[in-house]
Amino acid sequence: CSLARAFEKHHRLQPRVVLKSSQAAVAKLFDLEPELNDLLIARAETDQQLHRAYENLIHDGALLYVHPHFVRSGARLDQLTVKPRVSQADMYRALLRLPPDAPMERPQWLPTPNTTDVLLITESRSWPNLPDKFWVALELRLRQAGRRPTSNHPSLPLQELFDLCAGATWVIGPQCGVMSALCESKLPCRKTLAIRELSPQCPYLFGLTQTMPYGHVSTFAGNDSAVDHIIVGADWPTAIEAIVK
Repeated sequence: CSLARAFEKHHRLQPRVVLKSSQAAVAKLFDLEPELNDLLIARAETDQQLHRAYENLIHDGALLYVHPHFVRSGARLDQLTVKPRVSQADMYRALLRLPPDAPMERPQWLPTPNTTDVLLITESRSWPNLPDKFWVALELRLRQAGRRPTSNHPSLPLQELFDLCAGATWVIGPQCGVMSALCESKLPCRKTLAIRELSPQCPYLFGLTQTMPYGHVSTFAGNDSAVDHIIVGADWPTAIEAIVK
């Protein structure tokens, strides 16, 4: 969504953005009217044969899957995962065959009165998220410190979650797309990342250390953002005290 207009200008093609219905609120941040197609995207997420065989080409009328699963995309994504300071925006520019300096639009949030003290993003599709017990302990400690935390819920529509973020004084969450949007939009709330420490026993360790350079929330689009980073290891109380402090 952030690169849609750069795509139109560079390729001289009018793009139509297709999203799953649960993510329609993302397009609104960029004043785009998306097409919603849950079945199409569900197949794109799970069909490994499609990932390997589909010719992901750019031409008028083509269906372009903007995701690194699609290996026949004409972009050397393997090189992006090992370069330092490469952002996720660089990955998307490569997939869209755009110049490295193609401008990205920032998400725009409507001003919202402050209605929430502390919002905890406890439910997300981040990799890997922290266990539920951590978030329960953090919420309890925040209440003991006189704060008024509230948590998101899996059934909460994304637009309502965005509205909660816009009206919050402080948002605490893991590596996830919502935190990326908060950072890039320069929303004035305080932002704290609670990042799970990756131990040698972590089954995803190799893949995460290879992709983390462009997956890191605070530099999602190559911009350093004012974000608190708290690494959460086995000693939860210490990390929780650092967050509250």
